[in-house]
Amino acid sequence: MPNVERFCTSRQCVDYVRRHSPFLSAAEKDMILGGNAAGLIGL
Repeated sequence: MPNVERFCTSRQCVDYVRRHSPFLSAAEKDMILGGNAAGLIGL
C-alpha cells in the first residue's frame, strides 16, 4: 500500500485498508491485515 499519509498510526493504517479498499474482498483484507503473517509463522 503506498504511503499516502506522512504520519499515521497503526490503527489508521488498518482503518485505511478496511474502509478505502473496496476492490478487496473481506477475505483478502483479513489476509493483508494479519492472515498472511500468521500463516507464515504457523499460528
